[in-house]
Amino acid sequence: MAIHRTDYRWYPSHEHGDGMFDVPGVEIPECPVSYIGPEARRIVEIFMRGKLIHGACGASLFGPDQSRWPVWAADAAAIVEQESIREHNARIEYENSQRP
Repeated sequence: MAIHRTDYRWYPSHEHGDGMFDVPGVEIPECPVSYIGPEARRIVEIFMRGKLIHGACGASLFGPDQSRWPVWAADAAAIVEQESIREHNARIEYENSQRP
């Protein structure tokens, strides 16, 4: 039987070189794996792959006119990009804090 700990908080932590850094602004009472179902995982994978494709050749998943994108796709793209930026900024802040 699982015991729910009311004092437990999960937050994203990343290894970088010899240290670790956290991504501020993200905290939940349990591991996020329980929040991520197969459909959400598939959508994130699609957009992460789309980001790689766009970087490689400039192509866009649903074409260049975002007004023609399905609403779910525009929302997912915005969330994936927002979280990528949040992780990037936390890493840069960590790196700056490690400089002498």
